[in-house]
Amino acid sequence: MAEIQATLSSFKFSEIGSLYQDKETSDFFIVPETETGKGPWSSSLEYYEDLSNHALQVCVQPASPDVNIASSFANPILFRHLMSLYRQQKSSEESFSLVNRDFGAHNLLVDETFQIVGVIDFDGVMAAPLEVVAQYPVLTGLNREPLDMSRRDPRQSSASRGRS
Repeated sequence: MAEIQATLSSFKFSEIGSLYQDKETSDFFIVPETETGKGPWSSSLEYYEDLSNHALQVCVQPASPDVNIASSFANPILFRHLMSLYRQQKSSEESFSLVNRDFGAHNLLVDETFQIVGVIDFDGVMAAPLEVVAQYPVLTGLNREPLDMSRRDPRQSSASRGRS
């Protein structure tokens, strides 16, 4: 899976947005992104600003009144503030790589030895900033809950845990 991600990320674009192929010419274009319906963007900052504004709108519109006072509601607001700091650090020469935000085990074809032989469903492919491209695919099915260290027996050393 990592090799597929690395290959996909080797394709560079000057804008952020969803990948679209013209069926008549087979040319590829960057078009508005599917989650927000906005874009294409020429900078990471513009993308993150629209993404955080979209997250705030999604939270507020259908939410009950207690959502506005929940501590998690501060995350998109904090994100917007952090992005204002980020603005000062980005170069004007950005390039963006392809990533499949819907990439996971559910869209892999494997043979009888579980070797990957194909990938299906490229609807989630977009040109994105490096921070998005370099993330571990959320939909791999390999996410594990963090260990509950409060249940760990302190008498059990790391050496004895390795022996069975």
